[in-house]
Amino acid sequence: MSNLVWYRNDLRLHDHEPMHRALQQDAQVIPVYCFAPRHSSTTSFGFPKTGAFRGQFLLESVADLRHSLKQLGSNLIIRYGLPEDVIPQLARQFNIKAVNI
Repeated sequence: MSNLVWYRNDLRLHDHEPMHRALQQDAQVIPVYCFAPRHSSTTSFGFPKTGAFRGQFLLESVADLRHSLKQLGSNLIIRYGLPEDVIPQLARQFNIKAVNI
């Protein structure tokens, strides 16, 4: 059995509460980040929901999180899609016992 840790807005590793909770259980921890298409769309007024600088910051933050996890012998699964579709699919694929958000 495995525990999935879904990284959403808090992309830190050293004091991430969901990761801490997942590590307390006796199971494999699978970290996941999902780029949701709704965040790269436009508002009803035609403005982008995520601007160029925020988008670049997000890409760099996710890359840094993945690098930090790799240094600890883990990895970060990165998917593009709606989390409500991606998370259940990963749960079935990896026999997930719990999802920590």
